[in-house]
Amino acid sequence: MIKTFFRFPYLHRLLRELLRDADTRNARELNEFFTKPVLDAQIAMIQAGVERGDLRPIDPMVFYFAVNGVCDHLFADANAMKGLFGIKRLDEATCARYAEQAADLLMNGFRNRSDQEPSPPFRGERVG
Repeated sequence: MIKTFFRFPYLHRLLRELLRDADTRNARELNEFFTKPVLDAQIAMIQAGVERGDLRPIDPMVFYFAVNGVCDHLFADANAMKGLFGIKRLDEATCARYAEQAADLLMNGFRNRSDQEPSPPFRGERVG
């Protein structure tokens, strides 16, 4: 999802705007084409992980919104990126690192995992 948002940073906000009135025919069609397949894939992954014993049961709705929020926020708050971290624009390597750490955070939380090296600090293209 982050790779898609990097290539098309307006996509998630555009979909939210188009889906604002969920009762319209267009919104229903967009949900069926764009949103429902993502949700269905997430539900299937959660169920498979629970069945294998790798994951604990989790509410698919909460997971869906958590994942979407993590993916979108990197692109929605560019001012904080520049002001707080001095990053004037995102590059592919930074997005890939963000995606990896975000997935780890969503799936493992802040647990100390002795079997893994700590993630490098978040860095991108610095201002001047």
